[in-house]
Amino acid sequence: MGRIHSLESFGTVDGPGIRYVIFFQGCPMRCLYCHNPDSQKADGGTKMSVDEILKKAYDVREFLRNGGITATGGEPLMQAEFVAELFEALHKKNAQMVFTCDRPLREIQNMAERLVSRLGSGMCIDLLPPNYENRRAILLNFIAGMYDLRAA
Repeated sequence: MGRIHSLESFGTVDGPGIRYVIFFQGCPMRCLYCHNPDSQKADGGTKMSVDEILKKAYDVREFLRNGGITATGGEPLMQAEFVAELFEALHKKNAQMVFTCDRPLREIQNMAERLVSRLGSGMCIDLLPPNYENRRAILLNFIAGMYDLRAA
């Protein structure tokens, strides 16, 4: 059983295509601009089995043709065994899977090698904040766009 904060049946920003998004309960990071602060408590949420989640995702499968399933948080890897079980079941159904994590899998201490192998079998992307020059360019483009809108 895993602790699930919430489920979103038609996500458009958590991976490619239309996504069934599983928001896991529990996160130790306490990010200043957390989008889901109510998902931080590890003992909150609703206990759900892999089968329950799969059934709910299966009910909306027609919308997920060009998308798939996303595990996000909270921090999914606080429940690494459950995430691995879920991904194993999804893998057997040839589902496209995405999950978010606060660091590369190999940097997580005490994670069983089989979990690293299963969860890391896809493409891993490390999203870092932009450097100073890129932040400056982004802000200047944003400001220029604001003035273009006002002139129109």
